Amino acid sequence: GYSGQPSIQVTAGLVRGYGGGQEFTNLPIPTDQVTVPLDGDAFTRVLLNIPFGYGDITLGRFPVHLGTGLNSLCASSEVPYFDGVRLATRGSFLKTSHVGAVISSREAGKGDVSDSSFPSNYDFGETTIVYVLHYAEAFLGKARIGIGGQSMVAAPNNSVDFQNYLPLVPWVSANSPYTNTQLIGDVTFAPAPWLELYLQGGVQSPPDGWGILGLHGAVIGGGKVVVVSPDGVSTVQLEAGWTSSKWGSYSDEYALSRFIQRVGTGQNSTGMAISSPYGPGVIWGSGILGFQSNKGFAADFIFEIMGKNTSVDLISGSYAATGASYELFSIVSLNFEYAWDNQLSVQLRPSVGQYPQGFVPSVSLTVRFDVDYL
Repeated sequence: GYSGQPSIQVTAGLVRGYGGGQEFTNLPIPTDQVTVPLDGDAFTRVLLNIPFGYGDITLGRFPVHLGTGLNSLCASSEVPYFDGVRLATRGSFLKTSHVGAVISSREAGKGDVSDSSFPSNYDFGETTIVYVLHYAEAFLGKARIGIGGQSMVAAPNNSVDFQNYLPLVPWVSANSPYTNTQLIGDVTFAPAPWLELYLQGGVQSPPDGWGILGLHGAVIGGGKVVVVSPDGVSTVQLEAGWTSSKWGSYSDEYALSRFIQRVGTGQNSTGMAISSPYGPGVIWGSGILGFQSNKGFAADFIFEIMGKNTSVDLISGSYAATGASYELFSIVSLNFEYAWDNQLSVQLRPSVGQYPQGFVPSVSLTVRFDVDYL
C-alpha cells in the first residue's frame, strides 16, 4: 500500500526577464502609479495531497509531466501548471494517472479567437474549457510501457457532458463536437543503470474525418545518460521530435477546443501548447548537459534547434499543405541555480537565440519558494 499523511504544498516563483525586445516579470511593481498585485501565475503549485491505500488524490494547482523525456506529447513540461484534480494509483508493476483540470480563463490577446467573429458562446467569459487526461504505465523489468488519452473539452455556456471526461469515450463518440482527443503511447528501455532510451508517439482524432489521419501525428525520441559521483550527479540528455501541422490545432469551428494553456507574461497573456513543447508544424532537436552537486548547486548547458512551418499557427487551424516553408531557430542557454534546504532557490539563465531577424540575447532571474505543510 501507500502510506503517508495529507500535506499542503506551495511553490511560488518571482521572475524578472529581459531580452528580445520584450520585458517579462510577475513582480508586484507599480504601473502608472497603480500597484499591480502579485500575478497568480507566480504560484505553480498550491495543492492538497491526500494519500490512500494504493494511491493519492491531489486537489488544487499542480504541474504535470508524463514520460521520461525532456518534453512530452502528453501534458508538456513547458506548461507551468494545471488547476484541477489528479488521481494517481500504484500497484506492483502498474501505475495510472487521471487528471481533470480547468484551463486558464484569461482574456484572449490580440489576434486570438475572442477578437474574431466566432459565436459568443465560444468567448472565455461564457465558456468552460476542461483538460482531461487518462494515462497508464506498466514497469516490466528494464522496460516501461505507457498508453493514454488526453482531451480538450470546450463547453459552450458552461454545459457539461460527462462522456467527455471518461477514458477514450470522446475518441469514438460522434456526439462530442466540442471535444478534441489525442491518443499517446510511449516506451522506455534502460539497458544499463546509467542509460535510458525512450520513444513517444501520438495520433489525433481529426474533427474533419479519418481520411487525413496522416496529417495528425507527433513523435518524440531520445536518450539519457546519468553518472553518479561522490560530488553529485551528471546528466547528458539528447532529444528530437516532430509534430504535424495539425497537432493540437483544429478547424475554426472548434475555436476554444485546442490544446492551449493561457499564461501571463507581465501585463499580457499568451497561449502555450499543452501537447508538445513548440506547437504544431515543428521539427526540433534539443539537449542538456547538467551537473547537480550534493551541496545545492546546479549548472546546465541547454541547446535547442528547430524548424517551424511558417504556414502553421497555434491558434488558427487553417493550413494549406502546398507552398509551405520552414524557418530555422536555435537557442543556447546556461542555467545556474543554488538551493537552500530544498525550500529557497535562485536561478540565473542567460540565453542567446538565433532567429530569421538575427541574434537575440536574453536573461532571466528567478527566485523560487517551496513549502510543504504536513
